[in-house]
Amino acid sequence: MTSSRIVRAGLLMYRYGKEGLEIFLVNDETETSKEKENWSIPNGKVRMDENSFYAAKREFVRETGIEPEVKDFIDLDCVECMDGKVKAWAFEETDALELPFNKIKPNESPLRLRRKHKLLVEKGAWFCTKEAVKKVFPAEVELIKELSEVLNERNQAGYV
Repeated sequence: MTSSRIVRAGLLMYRYGKEGLEIFLVNDETETSKEKENWSIPNGKVRMDENSFYAAKREFVRETGIEPEVKDFIDLDCVECMDGKVKAWAFEETDALELPFNKIKPNESPLRLRRKHKLLVEKGAWFCTKEAVKKVFPAEVELIKELSEVLNERNQAGYV
């Protein structure tokens, strides 16, 4: 049985690239299986007395080292997972980011870089939506699909 409380919250960063809509995912490399790497939308636990949007922003910064500077977030629906509800907001990143993950020098290990920047994840990368939905957990697939639908509606209405 799942909880009705929001237990995790995250920010879904997207951009338009060569292959259309691209989603930024992170990987903590702690439990890699041969069938599927553990990629996910940057997210984390929401404390009992905490605003879920602020928790999502906090966890995004902790996992990526990126402080979102946008004001226009897309409020996505809650989705159910095994331990409760997951809430997410999406935002577009149009600038080419200098991601901490991309600063790895040939003689520097990802773990050392992670410690240096105090990141909670091992790596991050952009994926077209078709690839992203193959890499994430089922609840996160629903968030990516909803974002895609919202953006398609906005495009048809002339917002983008």
